[in-house]
Amino acid sequence: MGQIIKFPKAAEQTPRYLDGKVISQVVCFVWVIIAILWPVLRWIAAFEVTLQALRMLLLFSERGFFLDWIFITHFLAFTALVCFVSLYRPK
Repeated sequence: MGQIIKFPKAAEQTPRYLDGKVISQVVCFVWVIIAILWPVLRWIAAFEVTLQALRMLLLFSERGFFLDWIFITHFLAFTALVCFVSLYRPK
């Protein structure tokens, strides 16, 4: 009979550098920094989205549709930031 060689499982071979705990700590740290800066950051971001909306409305006939997408991405980023700060609570 031949020798049976047991290969290690795939989970044993790959080192786990990014556990859920490390990612959770990084997200918690980012949330704390954004929450501390939130009163100022909210006003700056809202002003910037307003300027993008005005720019889109004023230059729409000259520049085309790409200004719409710039405004939409800035608005979605601002909305995601508001949701992240208001809904997420670190453990």
